Amino acid sequence: LYKAPKLEKIALGVGAFREKLMSYALMIWPDDNHALPVFSSYWADSAKGSFFILDMYPIADCIRDLPYLDKYLAPLDDVYEKGLDSFPPSRVRSENWFRVVCSPYLIATEAEATPENRDKLLDLTADYLRVYIDLWKKEGPSPAAYMKELNVRKNAIRAVFQARDSIGDMMLT
Repeated sequence: LYKAPKLEKIALGVGAFREKLMSYALMIWPDDNHALPVFSSYWADSAKGSFFILDMYPIADCIRDLPYLDKYLAPLDDVYEKGLDSFPPSRVRSENWFRVVCSPYLIATEAEATPENRDKLLDLTADYLRVYIDLWKKEGPSPAAYMKELNVRKNAIRAVFQARDSIGDMMLT
């Protein structure tokens, strides 16, 4: 677990399962004063293939707060399109609770476990992370009244993952 200004937590998890499956997870949670989305990357890799989820979960209801969508998620436009060129949408994670957490820029895919695909997945993760870091650098505190509703959604995201996913408490609390 790590912490940085404007962020509540940076959680990195690595798991090895009987030398047959490796998994890597990164979640970045904004603190209660900053409207940044929650950065999330999960990658499971085995000889059978790669399972991959990459997104920046909005902490605002983007249909009610289009300026949030434009400021925090639209910078992913080009990176997302590049990602879709290599990894078209797949139904690897389609639970209804998960879909309502995600942004329109979710990359969720399964791919062959080739060095080329691994490089592309790693590059895509780095590209999303660069966008996040750029947002983080520019981010200032938001008004408390605005953050009140956003923090409710952020905490709901955390709670739904705790109740319905095996991501682990370290990544969430």
